[in-house]
Amino acid sequence: MNLSTNESAILRVLWATDRPLTRREILDLCPSLTCQKRTAFVLLNNLQQKGLIKVTCLLYTSPSARD
Repeated sequence: MNLSTNESAILRVLWATDRPLTRREILDLCPSLTCQKRTAFVLLNNLQQKGLIKVTCLLYTSPSARD
């Protein structure tokens, strides 16, 4: 399977950890990743479609606390 340099970098980060990571954590742990946040989202989706990663959960929160 052909992987881009960035896809390979993401997989190495995920393989080196013992827990699921958020997109932000992947970006923080992968200084060699040469892309913007939006592109990282596309790369993660591509890896998921290739069956190389899976989404375990999505977390949502509001930007500020309610009064």
